[in-house]
Amino acid sequence: RGGVVGGTIYVNALEMVSHISEHPNQQPSHKIQITMGSTEARVDYMGSSILMGIFSNADLKLQDEWKVNLFTPLDTSISDKSEIFIHGDLQWDIIQVMISRSTTPDLIKIGMTLHRSYEHTS
Repeated sequence: RGGVVGGTIYVNALEMVSHISEHPNQQPSHKIQITMGSTEARVDYMGSSILMGIFSNADLKLQDEWKVNLFTPLDTSISDKSEIFIHGDLQWDIIQVMISRSTTPDLIKIGMTLHRSYEHTS
């Protein structure tokens, strides 16, 4: 019933830039941009590679948008609607994924094994 799950992730180049702005009486703002060169990933189960992927020149941009009441109303029974949105943009040049005939059942087995192991630890 047990199995060995492993894998590798190789990233050729990684750059990350972030901007955080949190000031009193202003909506907070957070931005992050992650750029990766060629990236290879592999998932192994029971000694066999079941999922392999390569993508190049990936660029991920995330930015949040806050719509919250910054001022406490005099009447605390009034609850204002607060919203937080996360906007994202993902781009890449090339993406290739290779699966085997047993990839889907093996991924289900991996998920069930991980779920059981986390149930026992809590």
